[in-house]
Amino acid sequence: MSGKKDNKTAGPSKPVERKFNHARDISVALQDQNEANMTKSLTALRNQLTVKYEERVSVTDERILLLQGWLASSPGARDVFGVWEQCSTRQQTLQAAIVSLLSAIVTLLSSHYSLQPLAAPIVNALLSSQWLPKLNGYLSSTHRDLILFVLKLFNSLSLYAGGQERKLLLEAFAWESKSLTKLLNMRRRGGDARSNLAVPDIRSLFILFILSLVDPSTSSSVKAAFLEQRREIFTSTFKGLPEDSYPLARKILEVCWSGIWLDQKIKRSCKVAVFQESTITQITKLYERKASEGPDPDDIPADLAHHFLLAVCTSPGVGVCFRDRGWYPRETSDTGAEVSTKKASGLVYNRILGNVLNGLKINEDSRQQELALRILKACPELVAGYWAGSSLTLEPRLSSKWIANIAFLGSVISQPVPIATFKLPTAQDLYNPSAPTVTAIVENILPSANIKVHLSRGLQSTSALVQHCTALALAKCLTKYHSVMQAFQTIENALNEGSDGRWSARRTELEREVRRRVPELQVVLAFAQQKGQDILQEPDAATTSAKAPIANASKNALLLECAQRLLWLYHQLLPNLVSEARFDVGKLLQTTYAAESGRSSEVTAGIDTLRHLHVLRLLGSSDQFSWSAKTGPHSNFGTLLKFYISTRSSAIRSAIQSLLERSLSGNLMFQHDADEVSLWLESLTRTRIDSTNGQALKDEDARAIISFWDDCAQRYMKTPYRYIEEQRSLLSSTDIVMGDKSPSTVTDHPETCPSPLLMVFVDQVCAKMNPQKTIDSDIYPIFRFLHRLFIRLASKAPSLSLLRPIVDYFKSGLQLEERLLSEAAPAFTIVQEVQALTVDLARVEEGPVAQKPAAEFLELTSEGEVHGSDFLTLFLQVKDAVTDKACRDILVEAVLREPVRVLALKRSLALLNHRLVACSDHNEIWGGLLLLVSAIAQEVKRLPAEHVLSVKLLVLQMSSFKGCSSSVLNEGRRHDLVTLLHQLLDEHDETDRNLIVEHVSYWFQLVANNGITGDEGETALLWMRYMSTSQIWTFIDLASSGELLSNESPLEAVVDLLLSRLPEALRQSDAMQHPQRLEQLVRLQSILPNSNALEPILALAINAQIPPIYPTGLEHSSTETSITVALALSRQQNRRRAKQSRNDLNISQFLSAASWTSHTRQIVVDLLYVQPTTRPQVLLWVRENVGTCSVDNLAAIVLALVDSASAPEDLVLRNISSLRQGILDVVSAECRSLKSSAITLELLDITSTLHSACGEDANKLVQGILDHAWTWAVDTLSSQNTISIDEYEYKTLELLTTLFHKSANLKSHLVEPVIAVAVQNHLTDAKVLDFVREIVKTAALKPATINKQLQTVVQHERLYELCGSTVVQHERLYELCGSNSRPELRLSIINLLHVLFHLHPTNTCQPSHIGPLVSLYGGTLSAFDVRLLSILQLYETTRKTSSASWLKSRGGSFETAQALTAIQVLDPNIVFRTCANYPQWRRLSLENEGAVADDTLYDPVYVILLVAQLLAEQGTYPALVWVQVFRTNVVSLLIRALSSTDGAIREVALVQITGIYWCIQETDMVENPHVLHILNLLKDLYPPSPPLSSTPPIRLPAYTTLHLSHSLRALFYPSQFTYPLTARHLLQRPALDVTDVPMLYATLYSAEEGWKRERAWMVRFLGDGMVGRREWGVLRRRHTWDLVASGFQGTGDRAFRQGALKLLANITSKPFTITQLVLKSSLLAWLEVQLEDLKLGEELAWLKVIENLIVLSDTGKLDAATNGEWKMTLGRCVLAILKQAATTIDILYRALQVLLRLTLLHPTNPQLPTLISTSFTHLESLETALPSTILKPATPPSVPPHLGQNLFRPSNPNDDTTHATWWYGQCVETLWRVAVALPEPVERWDDLTTKLLILRAYAGPGPEGSVIGEWARREVVFVFVS
Repeated sequence: MSGKKDNKTAGPSKPVERKFNHARDISVALQDQNEANMTKSLTALRNQLTVKYEERVSVTDERILLLQGWLASSPGARDVFGVWEQCSTRQQTLQAAIVSLLSAIVTLLSSHYSLQPLAAPIVNALLSSQWLPKLNGYLSSTHRDLILFVLKLFNSLSLYAGGQERKLLLEAFAWESKSLTKLLNMRRRGGDARSNLAVPDIRSLFILFILSLVDPSTSSSVKAAFLEQRREIFTSTFKGLPEDSYPLARKILEVCWSGIWLDQKIKRSCKVAVFQESTITQITKLYERKASEGPDPDDIPADLAHHFLLAVCTSPGVGVCFRDRGWYPRETSDTGAEVSTKKASGLVYNRILGNVLNGLKINEDSRQQELALRILKACPELVAGYWAGSSLTLEPRLSSKWIANIAFLGSVISQPVPIATFKLPTAQDLYNPSAPTVTAIVENILPSANIKVHLSRGLQSTSALVQHCTALALAKCLTKYHSVMQAFQTIENALNEGSDGRWSARRTELEREVRRRVPELQVVLAFAQQKGQDILQEPDAATTSAKAPIANASKNALLLECAQRLLWLYHQLLPNLVSEARFDVGKLLQTTYAAESGRSSEVTAGIDTLRHLHVLRLLGSSDQFSWSAKTGPHSNFGTLLKFYISTRSSAIRSAIQSLLERSLSGNLMFQHDADEVSLWLESLTRTRIDSTNGQALKDEDARAIISFWDDCAQRYMKTPYRYIEEQRSLLSSTDIVMGDKSPSTVTDHPETCPSPLLMVFVDQVCAKMNPQKTIDSDIYPIFRFLHRLFIRLASKAPSLSLLRPIVDYFKSGLQLEERLLSEAAPAFTIVQEVQALTVDLARVEEGPVAQKPAAEFLELTSEGEVHGSDFLTLFLQVKDAVTDKACRDILVEAVLREPVRVLALKRSLALLNHRLVACSDHNEIWGGLLLLVSAIAQEVKRLPAEHVLSVKLLVLQMSSFKGCSSSVLNEGRRHDLVTLLHQLLDEHDETDRNLIVEHVSYWFQLVANNGITGDEGETALLWMRYMSTSQIWTFIDLASSGELLSNESPLEAVVDLLLSRLPEALRQSDAMQHPQRLEQLVRLQSILPNSNALEPILALAINAQIPPIYPTGLEHSSTETSITVALALSRQQNRRRAKQSRNDLNISQFLSAASWTSHTRQIVVDLLYVQPTTRPQVLLWVRENVGTCSVDNLAAIVLALVDSASAPEDLVLRNISSLRQGILDVVSAECRSLKSSAITLELLDITSTLHSACGEDANKLVQGILDHAWTWAVDTLSSQNTISIDEYEYKTLELLTTLFHKSANLKSHLVEPVIAVAVQNHLTDAKVLDFVREIVKTAALKPATINKQLQTVVQHERLYELCGSTVVQHERLYELCGSNSRPELRLSIINLLHVLFHLHPTNTCQPSHIGPLVSLYGGTLSAFDVRLLSILQLYETTRKTSSASWLKSRGGSFETAQALTAIQVLDPNIVFRTCANYPQWRRLSLENEGAVADDTLYDPVYVILLVAQLLAEQGTYPALVWVQVFRTNVVSLLIRALSSTDGAIREVALVQITGIYWCIQETDMVENPHVLHILNLLKDLYPPSPPLSSTPPIRLPAYTTLHLSHSLRALFYPSQFTYPLTARHLLQRPALDVTDVPMLYATLYSAEEGWKRERAWMVRFLGDGMVGRREWGVLRRRHTWDLVASGFQGTGDRAFRQGALKLLANITSKPFTITQLVLKSSLLAWLEVQLEDLKLGEELAWLKVIENLIVLSDTGKLDAATNGEWKMTLGRCVLAILKQAATTIDILYRALQVLLRLTLLHPTNPQLPTLISTSFTHLESLETALPSTILKPATPPSVPPHLGQNLFRPSNPNDDTTHATWWYGQCVETLWRVAVALPEPVERWDDLTTKLLILRAYAGPGPEGSVIGEWARREVVFVFVS
């Protein structure tokens, strides 16, 4: 019975299907010999056990219980396999039932992890050589049910245990079967296609099986192998994708994205090879299915394909989208670039996307259009070639397809300019000096497909829609052209190109080409004029229907906006083209104003505003526009003014104002100040300024003003100098007093005067007021306009004296007295207006007469009566209310509402200046005004820097400010002035201090003459805060001389005030004056003994004279300073110390201080170093005060006394013995007085010092301190369970370690709690664990205690998390781990365990202790694993038991441990990496434990012993097992071990190879003949040896064994490109030649398609094999290095270059090769030539090679042969590397190591000063961001000889900042050693020594600190005290 029928619902006549209730029923049913009954039973059982789609099975499910019971009686389903074995080939129905049952069983048992062991025997049987071929054969059957169930079974096997068997399935499945293609076409006939996943058909099952091999849960190696080997099968699944159901299609695309594209371990070339153009084309066919095909409305196949293609095709660097060079042509020689395919051709890399683009239907589907746009945006290089290959029709016609085409054209052209591609690929911050080709650029702006003809015809079309679409496309093209020109201009400026530069020339060519492709200007003009007439001739809405005029108006408005936009773009971008046409741009203004003043619709209001802006911008950019020209009855100027007052758009007003400012600033009218135009325009639009009634400006009044203004402007332009001279004579007749009270004429400050046009207004108004003429009604708005104008001009004048002469002249010219006699009523109105002007001018200065209280003013603003008004309107209504903060906030808000904020701020300050001058006698009002200035100054800080400076200068030049700066102020005014100065100036900014240097000088001189008294002194304090450095010291000199002692309190206030400035003054003062400064400060302290501010300054001044030479490092107060800041300060202090002289200071006043502070202690300690003569005084003081002095002070002084002793017979040491007992008693008393949980660094410091000085006398003190310290340690470590220990406590632990090493014995009962707490709570802290290790090594602990602590460590809950396996994938090798799993921590833990195990091996070597550690062993050569292996060896030695059973359990449980399982868990890639980089130093024993730590390689001894265990188990393994063993590459490693230098390893390896040779003789492996052939070739290399010979096997050359290892690996990985190479080479030779390099010429000079890959592989092969003298002989026979060197020069192939450098490193790592290379191959000359063109990333490799040459060469022979020139050549090579702009700290460290070795060889080398100077420059560039914590890396820096495998591995991976300071310290120490070795001092000796001392201060004095720094410190101390 078929599975399909079984799934159908049974009819009424069908018998009920059998159900199995007990396991016995299943066994009985399987014993039935009847085929039909057996088939029914199997089918019933399968149906009962089947797990439905997306069903979740519970552990207690009855099916699982039934299956468990049956499998208990029939393990591995033996009964089913027995029935299967008895089946004949014809019983296909029975076979289908068996296979379906097995599939259901495997699926059910895979539902839970705990059930998988039950399925393991079944799975192993199915994958065995007995049953797997049958399953593969069933796929070729004609029985559909059988095929269906076989595919179900394969899917179940693939899903078993999370895909554990997928690798074996990939190798064993019948991929070569011709019937597989047929399976992809076998769909279900009829039925619902949506159930393909729930009830899958054959195609669906086969696709699901294929997808399981690339699922995210599949390992990357399996996926890569599948995609490389079975690419055709995978791509064939997409051929039917357009017909697949939505769930299946979604499954396919989701797995492709998550399983393939998101897997970074799969090579991108492999992915791209799968998703070629044909595959993507099949996916794009899903776009045709646009309807929903599922219960969810979003289940649309088109959307599914769309999102997948967007992800794969539109992100550069992701999917099939490659980063290209943009508009630049492809460089085929650029080997480092990313390529899409192996055979990429053409001018672009993205050939796949280019072909996909041409197949998209962009004018039919919006999704495909979006995809095309996104692709073109990501790949701009495809745009130029797209137009010719696409089917876009641009011939204008009224059709939807053409509209879609032209819109798509505009969208493509609108893509942003690819500015990033204009930069150099190797330096992304530098622009390419060459521009792209004109063709590539212009094709991205105006495609060449008859674009000019098409655009011209489109603009001339009779269809409005065609015209609109064409105009929009042309506008986008011109906008893109503008963006390109701006980008080019930016690049020209960055490259500092002139007019003859490449980019400038390309810009000119581009402009010429664009002019050829755009429509003629006449076409655009005709289009614009036609639409302009249409706008003006629109019918009235009253005479037509309601909808017609709106539609016509909208259409015409849109078309006219496009036309005027084009005209603006033509004028802006193509001025030469416009200048050739005759066109009056003024007509556009008239047309625009006529349209604005005509009908206006709400529908077109926004469009109208936009097109008006186009016209105004056009006029601004046109050089043909004249404001004075007339077009019709009015001038352009008058039209603009009418436009300005009639429009309601603020944007249009701003545009008109900008246009007028640009136009009028070029003539004499507003040439003096273009910003004044805005005041005139504001006077035109603002309402009358009156506090009681504001009158709006009527239309007829506005027309009168504009007409009058236009007439006056025309008059002015006829005779301008007449009015200019008239104004000058008028203003010169009165002395205008400026802010500094010095007379000045208007010619000195023309920008402060009003425009001469004002004189024209005055004259013309006076002419209209001639008594002989009748008063016209138009005169009234003109008077109001002048009123407003005069008031607003007051906001730009520094003094109203500039306006009053003109106002008086205006009043006198009106002749109002005569007018009142003739026309009383009209003249009276004018008189009122003139009087109002006079009143308002007075209000500007003095405020309103009838002042409103603040509450009333606030009430008015809240009601909206004056809210929203400008600052001037509000300011004229405020007087006393300005003292209220709420009123001031309203005024500030009014300033910020102004459109131009800088002008508004300046004008508001000018108005405030007038009021401040007038109200100088009113303290409250004056203070309120000054606070208002402060509030405005605070807003100034938000402006750009240039505006901030201009406003500051304006405030400082205000006459009111100058007045108060020279006056004595009372307390209230001083407070207000302080607020202003605080907002305006920064006392620490030298630029701000220079702004008021005159004011400060005035007050400083006043204080110097009169002293500091009263308000005058308090006022002086305000300004003395801003004194310069020289003024500060002059003041200090005056104060210290006693001349200012008349009033001590103000003097102390001044000193306290200058506290924040004196440190800066000390740093900036001249070094020669430094001692003088100290004397001044000391004298000042004697005058002011109660001042608390002087002592810190004195301490700073004295400390600045000495470098950091304290014995315990930096003072604790200084450790908060980062090391970067300390290094920066040292550079300034060194320059002063270099030339300063010493003057002794009197220390007695500090010693006799009543109470000591930390600053007092620092001064005394510093003087001990600076002034050696003070030591007797200090020693006498210590003797007298030893009983009363605090321990902190005593510790610091005693340390300094002992440390500063210049010789053993020094005074201090001779007298210290007499003080011993007193000091010891004081320290002991201090120790007893401390709390149990308290300990100080000072106490530990003095204890250590006393022990050194007193010897055994201090033992009791040390023991007491230690007893107290253990209690502190317990409390500290137990309270820091979750919080990390701070630096202070770490330093305490370090000093404690130093101290207990001096103790004779440690009390175990006090030490044990410390160890327990530390291990329990701080297993994640490496420093604490190192502290514990030192305790354990020193203290005598009992075995029980050791066992207890050992158990605590090995059973710790986080042990495995912190010390997991070190086998790391190569691509993640250098990634930083978290803080809890750094290599330092792992080493600290294993070191502690190593010490614990070796203390009492008999007790510690217990199985319970070893078991938890085995899972941590990774089998590598890392220091961790080697130490752990040492522990296992100790276990074997102590317990006399092998640890093999422990090591075998790494791949499974201890009870079922097998060597095969342990071998299978090895990573094949790491095994072969070990084979290629075999550690020659490794011996079979652990004698050289930890010689070279490398966690990227397996321990070959461990692997060899695992293989020995495999052979010792004497199991018979099937062929597939042997295949798995060979694929782990362990046999290749055995072969490679035959070249080991250890005879014991060679012997063991040869025995294992022999055992494997005999074990595989009878296996049915497909590869068996090839393996035996390789092993036979190996066997022939060994001569027969006599029986029982003790001589180890001969050592084969590494090239031979490495070649055989590669051949064996390629045999089991045939996808490797080396397989045909190695197989061909071995099959062509009957025997191997061990004296020759295999395949040298065939690969090094290959002519095949993959010649680069083969050449790079051969160079790597040569480097891997160069391990000894015999290998060098093989290379020398063929002059191999000369061949490689000739190919290296001039190549850019990165893989080849790296391989060649690794080969060179391996060659130079052997002393016997260097002399031959240098003398016979001219290596040094070749080296110098290569470094002339140093490639990025190779610096470290070259330096390591050079270091090999220096260290390992025979210097005597080279000196004799080259006369010492070889050292000069190497010096030039190092200098060439150091001259690189960017040098990392790792490169600098290696370069300095080379420099040190060169210096020691040749100290008189003339290149050394240049090398030192260059290194010092790089050293200082690395000081910008150094962490203050110095952490030593777990892996020490590599030392010569440097091998090729670590040549490119940096010592500081990824520039890790965690250890940056330690690396920096190593660089400083090395460079200092170089400088010391020179016979003459270097230029930067002092700076270098100071850096070394600073680093020593941060690192500490102990062995973990800087030993060289400590030696240098002692020498510096000796120099100081001598």
